[in-house]
Amino acid sequence: MPQAKKDLKLAEVHGKKIITTSIVVADVFGKQHKDILKIIDALLIRRIEFGRRNFAPRDYVDSSGKIQKSYEMTEEGFLKIALGFTGEKVEDFQEDFINAFDCIAPCIKRPQTNA
Repeated sequence: MPQAKKDLKLAEVHGKKIITTSIVVADVFGKQHKDILKIIDALLIRRIEFGRRNFAPRDYVDSSGKIQKSYEMTEEGFLKIALGFTGEKVEDFQEDFINAFDCIAPCIKRPQTNA
């Protein structure tokens, strides 16, 4: 993976799910965030049930202080949109995301103990 992208947190635990965000996907793949939002919005219209299970709208405050739309997405949601990307370095980025999801998965599957 190119060095500039290694410090990004590709996936994280949110509740009992492992997620990434539309912002992270746009950053890593070098896409405009608005273009990632268009892809997700179109998918949500075509695949309503899949969309409900795998994408959650979230607001964030951008660098100018404005509230903007983004999405949290599951690994399945990520795969649905990112496997359609093309380009020279895309396969490396796709593998890095998949590895990030895989590395985190054991953390949420462990039974929790009360100390």
